[in-house]
Amino acid sequence: MRIVKNITFITLLIIVFLNSFSFVSAQSDVDQLVVAIHRDENTLSPFTYVTGNPGIETVRLIFDSLFTLDPDSEAIPWMVSDYTIDEDYQVYEITLHNDLKWHDGKSVTASDVAFSYTYPLTQNYTRWRKIAEQVDTIDIFDDQRLRIILNGSNQNFIDQGMADLPIIPKHIYENVEDAQTVSETIGSGMYKLVEYKRDQFYKFERVQDYFIATPTVKQLIMPIMTDMSSIFQALRAEQIAATTALLAPELVTDFRDEQNINVLSGAGLNVTLLQFNNEVYPFSESIFRQAIALAIDQQDIIDTVLLGYGDRASLGFSHPSLPWGREDLVIERDVKKSNQLLDEIGFEQKNQSGIRLDDNDKALEFDLLVYANNPLRIRTAQLIAEHLQEVGIEVNVVSLEPGTMDDLVYPGFDVTQGRDYDMAIWGWSAPVQLRSNMLVELFTSELSIGSLNIGAFTSEAFDLLSEQLRNTLDLEERMAIIDDMQQVIADEVPLVTLFFPQQLVAYNQSLYDQWVIPNGGSSINKFSFLPNDEIGVREVADQSEVTIPTQKSNRLWLLMLIPMIFFIGMKRKRRKTNA
Repeated sequence: MRIVKNITFITLLIIVFLNSFSFVSAQSDVDQLVVAIHRDENTLSPFTYVTGNPGIETVRLIFDSLFTLDPDSEAIPWMVSDYTIDEDYQVYEITLHNDLKWHDGKSVTASDVAFSYTYPLTQNYTRWRKIAEQVDTIDIFDDQRLRIILNGSNQNFIDQGMADLPIIPKHIYENVEDAQTVSETIGSGMYKLVEYKRDQFYKFERVQDYFIATPTVKQLIMPIMTDMSSIFQALRAEQIAATTALLAPELVTDFRDEQNINVLSGAGLNVTLLQFNNEVYPFSESIFRQAIALAIDQQDIIDTVLLGYGDRASLGFSHPSLPWGREDLVIERDVKKSNQLLDEIGFEQKNQSGIRLDDNDKALEFDLLVYANNPLRIRTAQLIAEHLQEVGIEVNVVSLEPGTMDDLVYPGFDVTQGRDYDMAIWGWSAPVQLRSNMLVELFTSELSIGSLNIGAFTSEAFDLLSEQLRNTLDLEERMAIIDDMQQVIADEVPLVTLFFPQQLVAYNQSLYDQWVIPNGGSSINKFSFLPNDEIGVREVADQSEVTIPTQKSNRLWLLMLIPMIFFIGMKRKRRKTNA
């Protein structure tokens, strides 16, 4: 077996915090902290939580995973002190830290880990089943060491499996048929859930001897508050220190002038985009799609719709700040070039209203579909209509009920069922951005593989890269292929990624001043409760407070030791080309 990567606990302490996340200065221990959670998330077990935010983020305070995603969305070892991966990325040998404890005092063992990767197969909880289904066999050597053998090669099993699936106690779940009936919320994370009253509150106590470091907050109280106006009123009144609810851009100015209230911004990963139906003319022509992309003013949309609190998107789809993102594919508006391309493909003639005509003297007039219940997207569609009118394309914004629009764009949530639209304002949630290989599902022309290809995009160049990626094991070679995939997407423009709304979080700095906002996450995460003086080296380059307006997410850059350069191949060399 060839050792691909090996890491020790000492190195882990150095690297827990990587670069590029929002952060404010440290403070001493806090006896009690009150943070409003904006919905009831049930008993907060891996099988009972309700939503991604605030649900799974809060669950991760209670339940650890073998690896975890750091604030910059990179997988780092957590419960693991040492590990090896074979050259086929199919055999993973794991050594656990020897001081891991469940909240009831029992030791965490390799048997618990093995059970965690098999028990989901007995449940109907789809998220964990998909990870467990990849496992063929598990060999346990002793209480700290085990081997996980997959049923096929998977270069993404660490970040998409081991950094996702929570480890659960075998002695609690092993005789339970339905995991949702378990009333005890027993994990091995930094906080123990000691009380939960439905629709009222959660109460947590820190694990004093947590193996990484003692958390900074002794007791965490999370009242369940579903009314946004009440939440932010409580924040102003210093009744709560923070909230899991994100702050709307229009409220930032109000909160900026409040005494002791600060607002942090972090990179949001929920993407809003202009989706084309690549099957219908002229959207079937890449040059026509390029012309539309060049006519759209991303910054105007961000400034108008998000009041400046958004990140411009790359034409390569992936967020530019992600480890595999392409900052060079963020383009500027170029109306002159857009007009030139439209002329070149035969749309030179215009009618009396200045709208271009096709070969049959029919005006270039198209419907742009948008959800009727989403004001932000409606305003985005209206701005796009204004931008495209400047280059002679007429756009009719059509607001539809979500179900009606879905039936036209993504019927039955199955791309093989066809599509019936010209353009649509669409979006994908953060998990789509966090998987570098998701480009395969989004853009491969074979719809059994391109299961999210709602625009029916076809490209021989992309399909070839997609096949290469599926057959390539080397991580650096995979990153080079993903670079090339983004270039093809940027050149052929099957859709236009428009913007990523920033994660805006308001908090009372007099009550707690150590919040970390991960990419696409909320302030409630394990990194917000780790002490600065015990974990890694952190130097603040920017205080991460929102200014008016802002164009980029605020960032913290860290001084890291040389060994980080080699960590798990995640900081890979990426070929960058000029735009």
